[in-house]
Order: sequence, then C-alpha cells, then structure tokens
Amino acid sequence: MSRLSPLRQQILALLRQRRAYRLMMGLYAIALAIAAVLGVIFLFDVALEATVIQRLILIGAGVGVGYWAVRRFAAPWLASRESLIDVALQVEKHQQLDSDLVAALQFESPAARQWGSEQLEHAVVQYVSDTASQWNLARDLPQQSPRARAVACGLALGAWLLVAILYPGHVAVFFERLLLASTHYPTRTRIEQIVVNGKNIDLVPASRTSGRAAYGQPVKFRVTATGEIPADGQVVLRTTKGGTETVIDLQPAAQSPDGRCDFVGELPRMIDAVNFQLFLGDAWTDPARLGLISLPVVEATFTPHPPRYAQSNDAANEPTTARQIAVLEGSRIDLSLSAKNKSLKSATLLIGEQAFPLQASADANTWQLPAEKSPLERVTEAISYRIEVEDEDGLAPDRPLSGFIRIKADRPPQIQGSIITRFVLPTAEPKISFRAADDYGIASVAAQVQIHREDQPETTEHEVIILAADQPLTGDSLPLRGEHPLSLSQFTLSKGDRVEVRLRVTDFRGDAVGEDMLSEPLVFHVTDESGVMAAISETDELSARKLDDIIKRQLGIGASP
Repeated sequence: MSRLSPLRQQILALLRQRRAYRLMMGLYAIALAIAAVLGVIFLFDVALEATVIQRLILIGAGVGVGYWAVRRFAAPWLASRESLIDVALQVEKHQQLDSDLVAALQFESPAARQWGSEQLEHAVVQYVSDTASQWNLARDLPQQSPRARAVACGLALGAWLLVAILYPGHVAVFFERLLLASTHYPTRTRIEQIVVNGKNIDLVPASRTSGRAAYGQPVKFRVTATGEIPADGQVVLRTTKGGTETVIDLQPAAQSPDGRCDFVGELPRMIDAVNFQLFLGDAWTDPARLGLISLPVVEATFTPHPPRYAQSNDAANEPTTARQIAVLEGSRIDLSLSAKNKSLKSATLLIGEQAFPLQASADANTWQLPAEKSPLERVTEAISYRIEVEDEDGLAPDRPLSGFIRIKADRPPQIQGSIITRFVLPTAEPKISFRAADDYGIASVAAQVQIHREDQPETTEHEVIILAADQPLTGDSLPLRGEHPLSLSQFTLSKGDRVEVRLRVTDFRGDAVGEDMLSEPLVFHVTDESGVMAAISETDELSARKLDDIIKRQLGIGASP
C-alpha cells in the first residue's frame, strides 16, 4: 500500500465534492432560467391571448433569453473540468507548500524511477505523508454558498406550483399552447357547441374548412353556451377574397334549466367563401373557414323532330337550349340535360302534376328523357314544363328550369289565279294561270266552277282537277306555277251565261288532313263573236288612251306653264 493512499483518497473525495457542487450550481441556474422564461411567456400569453405567430415570437424570445442565462450563469459551472493534480495544486496553494504535494503524487508513479535520485523521491514522499495528517482539506471547497440560487429556484418553482393550484386550467392550456395548439384559456362564458346549417362544427384545428354552405342560400348559426350567459353575441365573417367584413348578431333563443343557452343568427345569402369568428361574452373562437358549395349549373337541350312531311324543309329541328320553343303539331322532342360543374343525383321533368324521371348516363353528367311513355313523343298541344334537379350535395339551381313549348302553326297554302280575257265563246278553252305555294307541300290543286245561266236562277257547280292528290309536291318543286286550259264546251253554255272559277289548293300534311285555300274568283262572261270583238275593241281603245296619256306626260304636253 502506498504511503500517500490516504491523502490520495482525501483528494479524490474533494474532487467529487467539487464536481457535485458545480453540477448543483449549474442545475439551479438552468431551472431558474426555465421557470422565469416560462413565467414571462405565460403572463404575456394570458394577457394577450396570443396568436400562433405571436406565440412563436414569444417562444423565440424566451429561448434566446434562456440561452443567454444558461451560458452566463450555468455553463461556467458545468463546463469546468478538474483532475486529481488540479485539486492537488489547490491544496498546495492553500497549505502554502511550494510544489511538494504534486511532486510526491507524481513520484509515486512507476515512471518516476527513470527521473533521477530515488533517495530524493522517497524524501519528498515521506515529508508530504508526515505533514498531510495536519491538513483540513474540507476547507478547500469554494466559499460561495449555493443557498441563494437554491432559494431563488425554490421561489420560482413555488410560484408555478401556486399558480397551478389556483388556476389549473390556465396552466394546462398554457402548455398546450406552447405546442401551438388552438386551445383557449378558460373564460366565464363557455362555447359548448356550434351548429351551422344543422351541422356541428369542429373548430380544432381552426385552419381546416369547418363547414360549407350553398351559394345563394342562407347560413344559419346556432351557438350553445354555458357559464355566464351574455345578452347577445356576434359572428364576424370576412370573405377570403378581398376581406369584406359582415357582422351577424347572435340573439338568445332558448335557455334550458341546466344553464345552457342557445344563440341564433342568420346570414341571408351566401355568395363567397368566408372566414368566421364567434364572440360571445368573454369567449371567442379562432377564425374558421366556411366553404362555398356551388349550385349545379344545368343546361337543357331540346331537339325537335318535326313530322316526316316537314323534315326536309324545317330548319327548327336543330338542337336548342332556349326555354321557349315552338314546334309543329305532331313533332317529337328529345330532351337531354347536362350538368356543367358537378354530378347530379336526380332529374325530373314535370308537366302539370305528372312527373317523368330522366335517366343518367354513366358519368351522371348527362341525363336523357326515356322514349317510353314520353310526353314529348308526339306534341299536339302547348306544354308548360318544369325541370327539377338535385346534385350530389342535395342542392338545386338557384332558378328553376322552366319554359313553354308552343305549337307552331302550319300556315295554310296560298294560291292566286289570273286570266287574259273575261269574254269568251261558249266552246272556248281560256287559259288560267296560277301560282300555288305552301310551307312544306301541296297535295292537290283543283278549280271550282260555278255556272250562272241567264235563264235559270239556280247555279250549277263543277270541279276540275288540275293536280291529283296522289302526286304531292314538296321541297324544290314549290312554289308551283302553271297554266290550265279550262274547256267550257263541257258545260253547254249559252250567250249571257256567267262562269265563276275559284282555284282551290290543298296542302300536304302527311297522314293528317290537309288544309284548303281558295283563290279570288275569276269570272268569264259567255258571249258571241261580236261580243268578243267589242270587248277586244273596248280593250284596245282603253289601252290606246292609256298609252296616249303616258306619251303626253313624257313630252310635257298640257302641263301648266
């Protein structure tokens, strides 16, 4: 056993004590810094109800101050490292021993045999061993007491303990808010539930979309509160684009025996996505987003198919999105419905009290009216219709799809006739020029002949076919122009008789009965040759006078100066 072993053990114990003391001083400083920084942040956060950004700033400042305090008051104690020789030097200084203690400790090492005289080494070791029994190494501990730091640290921790006992809710919320949670400190008024348009709203985390409302529809708020019930409250809405602010008053609606009170308010019309915030007594919520649900944009397309006889000429069989349309009687109409912005859940055509469901395509964006039992399979009368749709969100367009289908008239045919002379012989064949026209087709043209005999009061009627009914004319064959020689010999006429001719045209309407139209009457007067010549002479004389008047007007003869 070495002669310096007891001394070495004392020095090692002193080394451990010094290390424990430094650790204790450093930990006291760290604990005090943490407690003080958290206390300051707590006070500011409670007073300001700091936002996330403000809390980040407070936390950053607190970390900076805490880092400075640790480096200033804790790091010097914790960073210090001492060895056995360092402590021995401190003992030498205190005992005023030049360097004998350090030399004796070094001479006991195995390498000391190579350094020089062994007698000198033994003498130094013996001297230190003899005098070490007189030393009080405990007095070589630092003289600064840790009591001040311990008291300060205890006061800080005690203050936190007192606050935690008096305000446990505030302390619990504070540490949640240090983690940037959206939790609020306890208030006298407590918001228990928020319902928007019948849907419960979860405001944690507030950054998410907390609800949705349909465009153009009212937004109804219902807030349930407990604790100290205020007289009223507010909902502040700010549009996400532009920041336009709208304030809705919350009024108490009903209060239950258990102290719960409902407050209600309403936004008349939702036109944009908003961020909303509730204020009720001393309670409030973080801003939450109320998203906008767009209404379905629906377009109805009508494709009319006119009757077969009118299909070649009718330009109205093109698809149209107009709400008011006109079709020929007997037309078939195909109805399709297309959703422009979202899928539909149902679509129904309503005519009067009858409902006709439409069928969806595979993508639910196009809906068709089935041909079976369709009210538009053959339109024979005016129809007032309405189309009701419901999208995947249960919403309908802002304005209903409604309109009117009227019957477009198939105009009656037109016919005009003309003759060259009105005076004819009983056996003449005067030519009748005619022009017949119609929208779609002409089925037949005939001449209705009435004979007025001079010696008989009764009239006789005859019909002369000009165009047969089994040869309808359509398309480019219209209008029809022609001449027809009317043989008068078949009527056994005499001088003085009068023949009245009306041209009749019948239009073509497929399987339906065509409509007739008569021309103005064409009148022939039956006479003999002298009568015909007199009529011709009269006509020539009249023509000569008209020609003479024209020449005079051209030459200016007879004009006043």
